[in-house]
Amino acid sequence: MSIYENPYELIYMSRMGDEYAQTTLFLQYEGLLNALVNQTLLAYPTVRRYRDDILQEARISLFQAINQYQESKSASFKTFVCLVVKRRIWNVVRDILVEYQHKGFDSISLDDQEVNYYEILEQNNRLAEPEYYMQYQNAANRLQEEIGLLDEEERDILSCWMASESYQEASKRLGLSKKQYDGRLQRVKRKIKQALYE
Repeated sequence: MSIYENPYELIYMSRMGDEYAQTTLFLQYEGLLNALVNQTLLAYPTVRRYRDDILQEARISLFQAINQYQESKSASFKTFVCLVVKRRIWNVVRDILVEYQHKGFDSISLDDQEVNYYEILEQNNRLAEPEYYMQYQNAANRLQEEIGLLDEEERDILSCWMASESYQEASKRLGLSKKQYDGRLQRVKRKIKQALYE
């Protein structure tokens, strides 16, 4: 194995200013950066038009990861890159959403208490903790599975709620009374909460 096939040698050489080593590292991780950006855009389609900017930020964070990585911390370089890049991407997405104030996308409530989307993203340093990140991913997977099990009417109700439609707007669109809409919405919320906290 040459030094240019060993990521740790590449990191060292890159820190010493070796341009070939830097280029090799960037080429090796370009696919991963694109995958992380695409994953984020699937979750937050409203920021798709900023893909090039987000990808550029991901590349900058790869450079930071090269300079900050410590082999003694017992995490692989690839794992460290994923955490650093995801944190940077989420910060960029948060800033874009705050700037343009996308109404109806900034809060999600499963009960009477509002959970602010931006406050969740502010805590992104917790996602750097592997155990917390795994719990987050498991909860997100359970949520998607539960949404997939909803029938068409329940998905329509969930869609109205996620779009922050008023009870009057949603009930009129779905051909329900406000009371019927509220009752069915509460059932959908209970199903989702049960999936998330089981």
